[in-house]
Amino acid sequence: MKKKILIIGICVIVVALFFLIPFIKEYNFYKKFMQSDSWVTSRSYLEEYPEGRYVKEATQRLEELSYQDVKKLRTETSCNYYDENCPDGKHKEEVAYIRIGCSSDPWRDINAYIEKYPKGEFMDSVRVEYEKVWDKEIEKYNNNKGKLSASARKIMDEMMDYMKHNMVNTICVEVNSTLRLKDYKEYPQEVRALLEMLNDNSLNIEDNMIPLKEKFPESYTQSLNSLLIDGLQQSFDAVFKKGFVNVVTTKNDKAPQVKINYVIQSQEDKLGATPIPHIWEYTESSIYGALPGSKSVKAYLIGISINFNARYTIPESQTKYDFAGVGKPENDISNIEDISDGYQKMTKTCFEQFSDNLSKSLGLQNTEQENQSVDEIAGPPAPLYDLE
Repeated sequence: MKKKILIIGICVIVVALFFLIPFIKEYNFYKKFMQSDSWVTSRSYLEEYPEGRYVKEATQRLEELSYQDVKKLRTETSCNYYDENCPDGKHKEEVAYIRIGCSSDPWRDINAYIEKYPKGEFMDSVRVEYEKVWDKEIEKYNNNKGKLSASARKIMDEMMDYMKHNMVNTICVEVNSTLRLKDYKEYPQEVRALLEMLNDNSLNIEDNMIPLKEKFPESYTQSLNSLLIDGLQQSFDAVFKKGFVNVVTTKNDKAPQVKINYVIQSQEDKLGATPIPHIWEYTESSIYGALPGSKSVKAYLIGISINFNARYTIPESQTKYDFAGVGKPENDISNIEDISDGYQKMTKTCFEQFSDNLSKSLGLQNTEQENQSVDEIAGPPAPLYDLE
């Protein structure tokens, strides 16, 4: 009987030890991280026992040690470790402030602090750093802006001063489009007959005219709007530190505003009071021409003309800056992979011209260049008809 009891006792002890060993192991881990001066041990416990009995203590210990590292080392790496290990830490604001002084991109972290802690404990010091960066960027702009009109100089000076003192680094842009396009067959028959009579190519114009209206669906005008927005961003990035001024489409009444309206219409000339479509030729180089490098006409397009109007305004100010322009393609538009790209290429050329001219008028610069190829759309130096 005693032997049986002994066996049962041993079994109970074995079973108890089987269940107690994990608790003992976890407790030993707990003592180890509480005695350690490295946050790595606390983090290891949380990874091993994500629902353990000492999660609260390990989390607190992890934050305290990570925070001590930030205070001692003051490096971007230590700040990164704190944010990664302590997403809900009680020292996050102070760490965000310390990060500014050791950041590889102080401007980014200055704005991150302002956005997260607009009434924070360290806001006065952050404001000082914010204005220091603005002063440097304004000085850089003033040294490179060149000669500006009085209205352009006034809007830029006021806009930069406003953004600096109101801690705003965004410019809101609104783009509105209007289409006034006519396909070739919408012109009077007598106009088309005149153009055919004056055409000295073997191709009939009407039968080889690329349709115009269908090339401008709503999705394409949206991409054109993006072209203007991207152009504005590139112009600011060309003068200021990249990302220093952000061009956005979201409404913000506290930010300077840019409103751009444009009208895309068929390019026309006048014969008396009669509108005449300006015809462009799509040509390809041919090795069979009479002379080396000669080109043959493959199709026709109606030219594109675009009227632009832009207005800059500043909140709580009567100062405004207006800039208008008419975009017309150059005589030769290259880099055409397919004739269906012709209208888009002409339109893009007009948008790039306007964006570049608007930037230059404000002392900004957009220098994006296009590659060239042999296929091209050629607008004749003079129309196919004699206006005289």
